[in-house]
Amino acid sequence: MSVLGIHVRKDGLVSDKWESYLYAYDQIFSLYRDDEIRLLEIGVQNGGSLETWADYFWDATEIIGIDTDPKCGELEFEDGRIKVIVGDSKEVELEGEFDIIIDDGSHTAQDIIANFNRWWPKLANDGIYVVEDFHTQWIPGYGSHAIQFFAGFIQAVNDKCKIQHNVQRLEFRHSMVILEKGEPWLGNRLVKGKDAPVNPDVLRFQDESKEGSVLQHQQT
Repeated sequence: MSVLGIHVRKDGLVSDKWESYLYAYDQIFSLYRDDEIRLLEIGVQNGGSLETWADYFWDATEIIGIDTDPKCGELEFEDGRIKVIVGDSKEVELEGEFDIIIDDGSHTAQDIIANFNRWWPKLANDGIYVVEDFHTQWIPGYGSHAIQFFAGFIQAVNDKCKIQHNVQRLEFRHSMVILEKGEPWLGNRLVKGKDAPVNPDVLRFQDESKEGSVLQHQQT
């Protein structure tokens, strides 16, 4: 069942998600569904979304939620893979890497940036980092400097950043920021075909075209 399907049929702990997020998750998480992933969600509230992730990622080894509210520590889950840690996400120490990290915490610019700096190094290669409710950056009182912070990663995706952040994909959706971790990769210039009546100069790049790297990249 899809993330959307699981969410709308929930009858246990409450989960509060915008509809567009659920469609986005069905797209970006489908490749990880059968994997033995570790997932971290910052912001637990009533705990319903942790149940959703447990249902969706049936082979996940661990699903961890972090929240500052002590009441979250009293939540009970039937799935033993779900764990809740009460504490400040910017200070909590956890061993190992995570394949998916979702920031659904305070939504203030200061915490969004601090959480990213804290947890991005703990994200596995090819892992996904999501910031939810990014529309708060246009609401007074939340701050707005996270907009410029993530816009700066356009350079990282294009391998034009002096500091290696290992961001291979950056996507902005309505109220969401989605980043994929990995080395930026452009590959070879592949010029194929025989006829170039409009711009024959492009044919000079054919000798530099290599198919081997394409096949190798598809297999990794």
